[in-house]
Amino acid sequence: MSKTVKKSGRADRQVDSKIETLKTRSVAIDSRIETLEAIPPLMAPDSVQPKLLRTLEAITECNHAVISVTDETELFREICRIIIKVGGHCMTWIGLAENDDRKTVRAVASAGFEDDYLDSVNITWDDTPRGRGPAGTAIRTGQPCIARNILTDPAFAPWRAAAIKRGYASSFSTPLEANDEIIGVLNIYSREADRFDEDEVELLRGLTSSVAYGIAALRARQARETGIVRQELVINILDRLNRPSTEADSIRDVLQMIHDHTGFEAVGIRLEKDDDFPYYETLGFPANFVEAENYLCTRDDDGKIIREPDGNPYLECMCGNILCGRFDPSLPFFSEHGSFWTSSTTQLLASTSKEDRQAHTRNRCNSAGYESVALIPLHTGEKVVGLLQLNDKRKNMLSSELIEFFEGIATSIGIGLARYVAEEALLRKSHDLSKRVKELSCLYNATYLMQFPEVSIERVMQEIVEQFPPSWQYPKITCARITLNEKTYTTTSFKETKWRLTADIYIAEQPVGSLEVFYLEEKLDDFEGSFHLEERNLIDTLASQIGGFVERKQTEEELVQANDMLDSEREALREKNITLKQLLDQIESEKKQIGRQMQSNVNRIILPLLRKLEIGVDKSRVDYVRMVEQNLSEIASPFVSQLETRYAALSPRELEICNMIKNGMSSKDIALTLNTSEGTVRNQRKSIRCKLGIANDSANLQTYLQSI
Repeated sequence: MSKTVKKSGRADRQVDSKIETLKTRSVAIDSRIETLEAIPPLMAPDSVQPKLLRTLEAITECNHAVISVTDETELFREICRIIIKVGGHCMTWIGLAENDDRKTVRAVASAGFEDDYLDSVNITWDDTPRGRGPAGTAIRTGQPCIARNILTDPAFAPWRAAAIKRGYASSFSTPLEANDEIIGVLNIYSREADRFDEDEVELLRGLTSSVAYGIAALRARQARETGIVRQELVINILDRLNRPSTEADSIRDVLQMIHDHTGFEAVGIRLEKDDDFPYYETLGFPANFVEAENYLCTRDDDGKIIREPDGNPYLECMCGNILCGRFDPSLPFFSEHGSFWTSSTTQLLASTSKEDRQAHTRNRCNSAGYESVALIPLHTGEKVVGLLQLNDKRKNMLSSELIEFFEGIATSIGIGLARYVAEEALLRKSHDLSKRVKELSCLYNATYLMQFPEVSIERVMQEIVEQFPPSWQYPKITCARITLNEKTYTTTSFKETKWRLTADIYIAEQPVGSLEVFYLEEKLDDFEGSFHLEERNLIDTLASQIGGFVERKQTEEELVQANDMLDSEREALREKNITLKQLLDQIESEKKQIGRQMQSNVNRIILPLLRKLEIGVDKSRVDYVRMVEQNLSEIASPFVSQLETRYAALSPRELEICNMIKNGMSSKDIALTLNTSEGTVRNQRKSIRCKLGIANDSANLQTYLQSI
């Protein structure tokens, strides 16, 4: 971009002063030419006077060119053209001293018979064989350097064959200065050996001095114009970044400004997102390049991001270097502030190693034909949040001064981004807070409705479904439905659409229904169709709460039914117990009545008969009669029943013997009565004592039995 700028200020005065100096020198040289022309031919050799006149004439035209030409490259071309046309030399060229690692001398203009000579010479200005020729020496030392005979000059050995092939016999190289800095060299070739004598060298040094003035003036003017243009660019960028708009619109506009200002083919900005730095916006890059270079993270075979020991993701290529701060400012392609730049990716790759470049490089920029590449970090404070990228397929589109300027712009962009990030974070938090309030209100209201046991499930479900639309991000187009155990509850104006978010309702891990939210029109979102992640969480939480509520209500109802049934069974059991007690009381009463009747009958009827029988019975039988009488008395008494109850282990015979022992019968009498041996009776007495628990006791068996 070029502009016409009015002269003003100190820079303008310096330019005007230099131009006036050139005009004065031009007048002086014109006067000298007139003086030489006035010298009689006999006063100077024929070969000297025309040569000096041509040189002076060339200097004059060069001075006029310096005054009139407004472009540096055009000035160089014009100087070369004049030297060939007027000076009578065969070839001339101007080279600029590059500050790359090889210290290349780059040819920018030439005239005369060159025949691709400059494409093959590969001249430098370092202290190596290719930097010790006339051109390199002149730049390095700041003094003119002459190759008086190319055929024999040892310093010209690297280029001798190419020079002789084109008929060059001698050469003259003189440094070009601008603002006290050697910027390049003017080289003149002649077909004559020892062509350049002291007078011509002195004149040519004056020519280069004039050219130096011209270059300084042009550069001062260009610097002033460039400064104004760049100042305007910075102002426009700051104005755009401070203007209310979206971050994307602002960055897009800023990229367009940079693209228009630099004339670079492609520009782009990377910003941090999800541990990576994809392109946020690009301008001029082919789509396939952006797709291939969009992401920088290294990934393993499973697609997971590979991380460095500190946990940060490992970012590939030169972009990763700048974003991670991997740079060495001592290397010419890194700046002090962490930028990368090169005016020839081909030369950089050929002359550096992976270690020099600080990382494995994909080389896609070079593969895509981009030679000039700049990567400038974007800062917000101390943190690198992205980078500005400039690419062009032309070489030599960058300089350290241009990189420094864009590092300043990058700071402005970083500050603008920080503001956008802060504003968006605040808006996002405000929006999120509003959404959280709505979601919490929905959850609170639903939980509140579920607290009252007297409220039916049907009423709770209908009131909950009505809570849904106000809790979603687009309430006016939201409707909802709850399906539970084949019953359905819907919002008013319900309509089923394809934009749906649903969650199943479970009770005891079994699906019993669903919770559904529908949008009446499409609303795109980043997470699930038209819905946010938070809305998914909300509907899942509500579905879980509804399942728990319904399960609790069912459990409560079942518990009430069980309690009612238990109360009924308890009452029935109580009534049965009353009836049973009455029956038992009646049986007990009847038993007592039967006992009284039996005792009464024995005492009243049987015992009197036995007493009468006792009178007529033989004396040997009296004991038996008395025993029968005693047994009948016992029947009417509780002895036998008590004995059976307490000592269930006694056999019927043992009970019979116990009764005889209690009545005072001896073992002999018992044996005689039972028609058994006396030893058997003694054994049975021992068994009875064991079963009664008095085997080792000295208690009398008869006395013990009578105490029962």
